[in-house]
Amino acid sequence: MDVDAGQLRTLAAVIDHGTFDAAAAELGISPSAVSQRMKALESEVGAVLLVRSKPLRPTPAGEVVLRMARQFALLSQETETALSQALGTVGRTVISLAANADSLATWLMPALSDAAINSGVLFTVHRVDQAFSARLLQRGEAMAAVTSDPRDIAGCTLTPLGVMRYWPRAHPDFIAEHFADGFTEEAVAWAPMLNFDANDELQYDYLSGIFGRRLRPPAHFLPEARQFHVAVAAGMGWSLVPNQFLNVVADDDGQHPRDLAFEKIPGAAHMDVTLYWHQWNLGGAALDELRASVQAAARHSLLKVPPEPDQ
Repeated sequence: MDVDAGQLRTLAAVIDHGTFDAAAAELGISPSAVSQRMKALESEVGAVLLVRSKPLRPTPAGEVVLRMARQFALLSQETETALSQALGTVGRTVISLAANADSLATWLMPALSDAAINSGVLFTVHRVDQAFSARLLQRGEAMAAVTSDPRDIAGCTLTPLGVMRYWPRAHPDFIAEHFADGFTEEAVAWAPMLNFDANDELQYDYLSGIFGRRLRPPAHFLPEARQFHVAVAAGMGWSLVPNQFLNVVADDDGQHPRDLAFEKIPGAAHMDVTLYWHQWNLGGAALDELRASVQAAARHSLLKVPPEPDQ
């Protein structure tokens, strides 16, 4: 298969912008030229690469070629950056990655900051539930991801990071009103719960593990990490809260005001979520340096991954 670099850039632009017209504007060519490049690419690959929907999206074959396009773009950027450094000019590598909101709001940002400062990379961050972030890798929309999926992904390396421990927490007054008799199935059925968004399955998975069946309590949806936990601390509902978030509503002395307080719900167990780092197996310096920064941040903030039973 002899694929032209311009065709790969065109495919990526079409998926990123959703239409031939928008891709043409991004690439500085005409919509008809975009169409011709896509036809030539599909002819070379021998498969239809686009679903003609609004916005345009890749077919399964298109996802494979899109991933190739992203990898080619990364290698090209790294080469340009290396040449720029050698010649004393300016060049930047752009890395797209996927991570869950809790990681972004707590332990992950120092790693991204270190990489941005020390390596000069630029980041495009996709905020997505850790159970779904691997999908962005498979589609070629992310080059690296924090996930809760321990399965290998073709063309990617897998590195265990650590465990994020969650406890069911709420404001003391909320606990007194809804959980006076403990964290029972009857109480959970009526007590309002907070979810991040419609894809947030963490609380539902936890309840299934505790009670052995799927429960659907009344729920708020608040897709902003810090305000989500402020809402829990203010008494809007209960939710699973990672230990790293206990300081987000603290005052300057590290204390929680009475109207903004977390407490563990009596009788409720914790939930451990093991996190992993997946990245493209390209051997590129930028991704490898980022992985090292992420591992260092995880060692500092996360619990150690439990050993296997036979270890």
